[in-house]
Amino acid sequence: MREAMIPDMRTVGLVELERFIHDAVAACGVPEEDCAKAVDVFMRATLRGVGHHDIYDLPSRISRLLSGEINAKPQYKQLSAFKTMEAWDVDRGLGEVVCCFAMERAKRLADEYGIGMCIIRNSNHFLAAAPYVERAAEEGYISLLLCKGGMNMGTIGRTENCMGSLPLGFGFSAGSDAPPVVFDACLAYASHGELRARAAKGIPIEPWWGVDTDGQPTTDPAKVLEGTRMPIGGHKGYALSMLGEVLSGVFTGGWIMDQAPDEDAVDNHWGHTALVIKPDTMLDMAKFKQRTSTLLDRADKLAPGVHIPGHGSYRRKAGMLSKGTIDLESGLVEKLAEAAARLGIAPLINDRS
Repeated sequence: MREAMIPDMRTVGLVELERFIHDAVAACGVPEEDCAKAVDVFMRATLRGVGHHDIYDLPSRISRLLSGEINAKPQYKQLSAFKTMEAWDVDRGLGEVVCCFAMERAKRLADEYGIGMCIIRNSNHFLAAAPYVERAAEEGYISLLLCKGGMNMGTIGRTENCMGSLPLGFGFSAGSDAPPVVFDACLAYASHGELRARAAKGIPIEPWWGVDTDGQPTTDPAKVLEGTRMPIGGHKGYALSMLGEVLSGVFTGGWIMDQAPDEDAVDNHWGHTALVIKPDTMLDMAKFKQRTSTLLDRADKLAPGVHIPGHGSYRRKAGMLSKGTIDLESGLVEKLAEAAARLGIAPLINDRS
C-alpha cells in the first residue's frame, strides 16, 4: 500500500449544496416533487459524514439520468397486493425517489394495519438505507429497508462473487431527548463505496475483509475490488444475504441471484423491500418512547459509553448544521463543476465566509 493521501478540501454551504442537488436532478428531467425527495435523501446521506454513498455519488447519477439508464419520470405499476403487503415495478426510476415511494407505501399500510411491507423491482442504487429509516424514525415508526443488488460478495473458501451483500438499515425512535437509533450496513465487511474511497486515499483494510483474485487475504482495498469481498460472520452473513435475495428478488418477480427471469422484461437486478411498524398499534407512543429510552439507558449502564447505532452520525450532522457548511474533496467539486456546465446550471459555489 502506498502512503495514505490527504485530499484537498473545499468548504461549501449546506444551503448551496441543497440548491445544486435540486438544480442538477431537475435539469436531468426529474419532476419537481421528486427533486425534493432526492434532495432530502442526498442531504441526509451526506450529513452522516461517512464520505461515501452520499453526495459523492451525484456525478454518476447525473450521467445515468442523462443517458436514460435511470428513468427520470418512471411509471409505477402495481404487481400484487394483499392487505399489509404490496409489490411494484418502479420502471428503472431514480433510486432515491423510488425508495421514498416504497417507504411511503409501507407507512400507509402500517397506518391502516399496524405493519406494512412494500417491495419494488426495477429500482436503482439508493445511496444508503439510513436516510429512509431515519426519516421514518423521526415520524415515530420502526422501519427496515433491504436492498438486492448484484452478485458482489463471496463466502469463506471461495473466490467467486456468488451472493449480494444485502445493504440494509433499520431505525426507531429513542425518546424525545435522544436522536433516533439508526443502523446502516451491508453484510460484507465493507461496501464497494468504502473500498473505493480507501483505495483512492491509500488507506489499508483489515485482511479478513476480502481476498484478491488468487483467493489470498489482502490489506489492499484495490485488490479486494478486483477480487472478492467476504461476508460478516462467514457463513452466517452469507445465509442472511440469501434471505434478502428472497425478499427483494424472488418475491418481486425480479432477478434471482444473477439471472433475469425469462417470463418478464425486468431491466435490472435492483430491488428493495421496505417494512414499517407503527408502534402505537401495540402500546401508547409515549410508553414506547419511554421504553426505548430505558433500553438505551440500560445498555449504557451495562457498558458505559457503549456506541449506539447512528449516534456518531448524528453528532457529525449536528456539527455541520451548526456551522452551516460541509467540507468536500476538491476532486468532487471539480466533477460537479463539469456536470453544471453540461447541464447548463449554476456551478456549486465555495463558501468564502
